[in-house]
Amino acid sequence: MKKKLLILSNIPTPYQLDFIGALKKNFSVLAIFLKSKEENRDWKLTSLKNVIILNFRSRIKTWKKIKANLIKFSPDFVIVGGYTLPLSLMLKFYCYINQIEYFYWLEKPLPNLRFKKFIRRIVWAITLPYSKGILCIGSSALNVYKKYSDNYLNLPYSIDVNKYKKKKLSVETKKIIKFIFVGQYIRRKGIHELLMAFSEIDENKASLSLVGSGELSYLVDQYAQQFNQIENIGFINPANLRELYSKYDALIIPSNHDGWGVVIAEAMASGLAIIGTKNAGAFEDLVLNKGCGLVCKVEKESIILAIKKYIQNKKMLQMHATSALKFIYKSNARSQNAANTLSNFLLNK
Repeated sequence: MKKKLLILSNIPTPYQLDFIGALKKNFSVLAIFLKSKEENRDWKLTSLKNVIILNFRSRIKTWKKIKANLIKFSPDFVIVGGYTLPLSLMLKFYCYINQIEYFYWLEKPLPNLRFKKFIRRIVWAITLPYSKGILCIGSSALNVYKKYSDNYLNLPYSIDVNKYKKKKLSVETKKIIKFIFVGQYIRRKGIHELLMAFSEIDENKASLSLVGSGELSYLVDQYAQQFNQIENIGFINPANLRELYSKYDALIIPSNHDGWGVVIAEAMASGLAIIGTKNAGAFEDLVLNKGCGLVCKVEKESIILAIKKYIQNKKMLQMHATSALKFIYKSNARSQNAANTLSNFLLNK
């Protein structure tokens, strides 16, 4: 009989659903999400098997629903996506009383001022050790959280790579290199620096399409209206996005901070090279020093330099794109691989 695994997180995402689907091979899985969506995350998701979405408003009412599902499902393992997630402490206490193994699943923390860092470390010290283990989303997260547990695993967010359409045309035959940005239009994603950089790129040599939404949509619109090489596509649903990637040559994501950055794995699964910063967990683990892309800083001149390297060396761009596609299939950013890694971690002790 399969062991039972319950996952509690904030909202359902396409990549979490991919991971849940892959876990079914080795576990009976139930995922509980507190809400259906958040700001700038407007996905319309249809495949919601083994998923319960709660309309979180009242802590008491929501806990009653969670507890009812705990009693009905009777999990052997519980994974919680965040130490600040509402009701996570109540769930931890329930697991302790009922001898259920409780794990945290954590991204690398946001940069903070010294005082906030101090407070956060205190919270970690009194929270994280009192769990069965910590699942870390990327190597940077692992380096932070391994101090608080003897039982930890690098388990990034993952996708079903087989869903993505592969780019067919060789970039070496193209006159114009097509770049794409996918993500929220917010300052943390380096949107302003990216737009400034592309405004100085020759429209006959490269173009930039931006996919997403957010508070800086007005800025993206302004640049798109002023410069022919910049296009604002706006928000696209996941199923259509998988098709769109294959029409481009490289993803560019100059983030100030990304706990992981699933779009990097998505682009690699489509056969795109990557330009990004070391500030994104997925770039650090999947691209940096792997021959899959180029590193830049969150600065206009640094971004321009990376773009021009690909414009001037299309053969290198093609090599990076080919390497990216090969590497993603072997990595734990592929949902089937991640599910097997977690299964071994939980079951083969």
